Amino acid sequence: MFIFFVFLLLFVGCQKIEGPSGEFGKFFGAITLKPDSSFYIGGFLNEGDTIDIGFRTLNSTISKFFIADEENFNKWQNNQPAQFLISYDNINEIDLKYPIAQSQKYYVVIVNSPQKQKVFIRIKKL
Repeated sequence: MFIFFVFLLLFVGCQKIEGPSGEFGKFFGAITLKPDSSFYIGGFLNEGDTIDIGFRTLNSTISKFFIADEENFNKWQNNQPAQFLISYDNINEIDLKYPIAQSQKYYVVIVNSPQKQKVFIRIKKL
């Protein structure tokens, strides 16, 4: 597990990173995001589950943070109009618990600003 974590920290500079695709996994760590890149983690959540999310940046704000179902996540990836369950623009810190109303696949997405920066992230299912 430690070797995987070290590899993840070295690898995360790429444009997009996806977490586990089955069960919604947990992610704890510091990542370095390239300018205008994004980080996302997704998986299936059941009605009644809660996502615990927190992140903090040191240098600048995050351009966009959102939670989306699979359909709207795919629309966003294809540069089509999408509706997000929750969305914030230009923030540098968040700490929230988001309850899930419908069983399906969800994505938590962080879109970086135009500068490289380190982001400390916590995402887990409660």
